[in-house]
Amino acid sequence: MNMTKDLLEMTKYKRTIGELRFSSSMFSQTDLQNFLTIVYGPEEPTDVGQNTLGSIFHLGMENGMDSDNDMQINEYTMQIKNWKDTGWILSGTADRITYSNTRHATIKDYKLTKLYAGTSVKKDLNHAYRRQLNVLRMLLQESDDTLTGVDMELDMFYKDADILYHQKAYENIPIQEITDIEQQTLDKVMSIDALIKAGEMPPECSTKDVWIRKLKTGVTVRSRCVAYCSVSHVCPYFTKETPKQVLSRW
Repeated sequence: MNMTKDLLEMTKYKRTIGELRFSSSMFSQTDLQNFLTIVYGPEEPTDVGQNTLGSIFHLGMENGMDSDNDMQINEYTMQIKNWKDTGWILSGTADRITYSNTRHATIKDYKLTKLYAGTSVKKDLNHAYRRQLNVLRMLLQESDDTLTGVDMELDMFYKDADILYHQKAYENIPIQEITDIEQQTLDKVMSIDALIKAGEMPPECSTKDVWIRKLKTGVTVRSRCVAYCSVSHVCPYFTKETPKQVLSRW
């Protein structure tokens, strides 16, 4: 048994190269990442990395939360073809949806992350995680017009929580409705669409977006590019060299 091979197969990200599909999770990516994902597709990982760990966590939650209750659905994928006559597919996968007898639904999204992410979500009412859930709400309401309402919740699991500092490893954060989520999503889709049609490469990710981090060795790296980006192999602004060499090319 090859554990690494099995894990990579189970967590493989499935996307057709060139498919005009905007998923709710793409709100967490930069415009450059979204463009490269659609045009070239994500790189197939050869080892377990940060993104794989998140997928493994989701698989565990799916299996652990299984229920015979017909008022609950796990890992529910929704999509709208030719959304808003754009020629694009709008899609999203809810980690869990529960229903009440009054036809009221609650969408849950699981996040394996760090404490700073929870702080950011609570401060920023237009945070990418909030927008993801609101797109899922929009998709669910579109697919079921009998619903009387939809609540949204983030289940945050913090891998860097320290009990010695009274930091909780789990937190549930209720998410409010973003009234202009449809327009925000349409703006995102059309901006990528325009770049693809023009054959124009988006600008380099901002310094803030590449998550600059100083290692204990004293070397500074773009941690998002090195550890979290699945399209860095086709990014014209990044090369897979040593961190010091990468730094010199900024």
